[in-house]
Amino acid sequence: MIQRIINLPFETNDVILTDNEGVELSVFRPRNVPRRLRQKYDPNKNFQIWLKEGNEHFKPNHLRLIIDLDLRVRSRPDLQRKLAQAFDDIFYGEDPDIVVERFQDDKF
Repeated sequence: MIQRIINLPFETNDVILTDNEGVELSVFRPRNVPRRLRQKYDPNKNFQIWLKEGNEHFKPNHLRLIIDLDLRVRSRPDLQRKLAQAFDDIFYGEDPDIVVERFQDDKF
Protein backbone atom coordinates (compact mmCIF):
# COMPACT_ATOMS: atom_id res chain seq x y z
CA MET A 1 0.00 0.00 0.00
CA ILE A 2 2.75 2.47 0.87
CA GLN A 3 4.39 1.95 -2.53
CA ARG A 4 1.06 2.62 -4.20
CA ILE A 5 0.83 5.96 -2.39
CA ILE A 6 4.48 6.87 -2.96
CA ASN A 7 4.14 6.16 -6.68
CA LEU A 8 0.94 8.19 -6.99
CA PRO A 9 1.67 11.34 -9.04
CA PHE A 10 1.00 14.72 -7.45
CA GLU A 11 -2.52 16.13 -7.88
CA THR A 12 -3.85 12.62 -8.50
CA ASN A 13 -6.66 10.76 -6.74
CA ASP A 14 -6.61 6.96 -6.46
CA VAL A 15 -9.63 4.95 -5.27
CA ILE A 16 -8.25 2.34 -2.88
CA LEU A 17 -11.45 0.60 -1.90
CA THR A 18 -15.16 0.60 -2.68
CA ASP A 19 -17.34 -1.28 -0.21
CA ASN A 20 -20.53 -3.19 -0.99
CA GLU A 21 -22.63 -0.07 -0.24
CA GLY A 22 -20.69 2.05 -2.76
CA VAL A 23 -18.65 4.04 -0.22
CA GLU A 24 -15.24 4.88 -1.69
CA LEU A 25 -11.97 5.32 0.16
CA SER A 26 -9.40 7.22 -1.86
CA VAL A 27 -5.97 8.81 -1.52
CA PHE A 28 -5.01 12.19 -2.96
CA ARG A 29 -1.45 13.55 -3.25
CA PRO A 30 -1.52 17.36 -3.23
CA ARG A 31 1.42 19.19 -4.75
CA ASN A 32 1.36 21.94 -2.14
CA VAL A 33 1.38 21.39 1.61
CA PRO A 34 -0.95 23.61 3.67
CA ARG A 35 0.73 26.86 4.73
CA ARG A 36 0.58 25.99 8.43
CA LEU A 37 2.56 22.77 7.86
CA ARG A 38 5.25 23.88 5.41
CA GLN A 39 8.07 24.14 7.94
CA LYS A 40 7.45 20.69 9.37
CA TYR A 41 6.29 18.65 6.41
CA ASP A 42 8.00 17.08 3.43
CA PRO A 43 5.63 17.42 0.42
CA ASN A 44 6.80 14.03 -0.83
CA LYS A 45 5.33 12.44 2.29
CA ASN A 46 2.05 14.34 2.17
CA PHE A 47 -1.18 12.60 1.19
CA GLN A 48 -4.84 12.95 2.07
CA ILE A 49 -7.45 10.29 2.73
CA TRP A 50 -10.91 10.97 1.30
CA LEU A 51 -14.27 9.24 1.62
CA LYS A 52 -17.12 9.41 -0.85
CA GLU A 53 -20.57 8.43 0.34
CA GLY A 54 -23.30 9.06 -2.21
CA ASN A 55 -22.63 12.54 -3.61
CA GLU A 56 -20.69 13.67 -0.53
CA HIS A 57 -16.88 13.70 -0.86
CA PHE A 58 -15.01 14.60 2.33
CA LYS A 59 -11.83 14.17 4.37
CA PRO A 60 -12.61 12.43 7.66
CA ASN A 61 -11.00 14.22 10.60
CA HIS A 62 -9.26 12.59 13.53
CA LEU A 63 -12.34 12.89 15.75
CA ARG A 64 -14.49 11.04 13.23
CA LEU A 65 -11.91 8.25 13.03
CA ILE A 66 -11.69 7.97 16.84
CA ILE A 67 -15.50 7.81 17.11
CA ASP A 68 -15.62 5.11 14.42
CA LEU A 69 -12.93 3.10 16.19
CA ASP A 70 -14.73 3.50 19.54
CA LEU A 71 -17.99 2.23 18.01
CA ARG A 72 -16.19 -0.77 16.55
CA VAL A 73 -14.60 -1.65 19.89
CA ARG A 74 -17.94 -1.24 21.69
CA SER A 75 -19.70 -3.48 19.17
CA ARG A 76 -16.95 -6.11 19.40
CA PRO A 77 -15.09 -5.81 22.74
CA ASP A 78 -13.51 -9.20 22.05
CA LEU A 79 -11.50 -7.56 19.23
CA GLN A 80 -10.12 -4.65 21.29
CA ARG A 81 -6.65 -6.16 21.73
CA LYS A 82 -6.54 -7.38 18.13
CA LEU A 83 -7.35 -3.85 16.85
CA ALA A 84 -4.78 -2.24 19.15
CA GLN A 85 -2.14 -4.72 17.98
CA ALA A 86 -3.01 -4.01 14.34
CA PHE A 87 -2.44 -0.26 14.84
CA ASP A 88 0.88 -0.95 16.57
CA ASP A 89 1.99 -3.30 13.80
CA ILE A 90 1.18 -0.73 11.09
CA PHE A 91 2.89 2.05 13.07
CA TYR A 92 6.04 -0.07 13.36
CA GLY A 93 6.18 -0.79 9.64
CA GLU A 94 4.08 -3.82 8.78
CA ASP A 95 2.23 -3.66 5.48
CA PRO A 96 -1.34 -2.44 6.18
CA ASP A 97 -2.75 -4.77 3.51
CA ILE A 98 -1.37 -7.78 5.36
CA VAL A 99 -2.50 -6.51 8.78
CA VAL A 100 -6.05 -5.88 7.53
CA GLU A 101 -6.30 -9.49 6.31
CA ARG A 102 -6.43 -10.53 9.99
CA PHE A 103 -9.91 -8.97 10.14
CA GLN A 104 -11.25 -10.57 6.96
CA ASP A 105 -13.72 -12.80 8.82
CA ASP A 106 -14.63 -10.32 11.57
CA LYS A 107 -17.90 -8.41 11.37
CA PHE A 108 -18.47 -5.12 13.20
